[in-house]
Amino acid sequence: MILEEIAMYEDQPAWVLMEAAQERYFHGHPLGFRVLGTQYTISRLPREAMVRYARDRYASDAIVVAAAGRLEFGEVLEKVGRACGSWRPSGATREHPRLVPGTGDFEIRRPKLSAAYGTLL
Repeated sequence: MILEEIAMYEDQPAWVLMEAAQERYFHGHPLGFRVLGTQYTISRLPREAMVRYARDRYASDAIVVAAAGRLEFGEVLEKVGRACGSWRPSGATREHPRLVPGTGDFEIRRPKLSAAYGTLL
């Protein structure tokens, strides 16, 4: 398999392999997309699209705050309120398509790599 789009951290073979396996297994499903994108997708992302994404996804109706340990609940609420109190709901939605898992073996060859990596998904 030849990757057409290079991972943002192509110098880390284990990550390259894991992302390729996820893309193959989750092909056509949102879980198959790279979280950080690729050099190709990031370099072509307009600033306005990133601003819109941040506004829609980092909104009061899209974030969960979790706290654990020996905490003072009122103090946690106060800190969260200071940090996020001005956030407004965005109404952004997500699709949840049915997953049809991809199967099969594949390999990625890198001539300069002196080790072998394997993964199961």
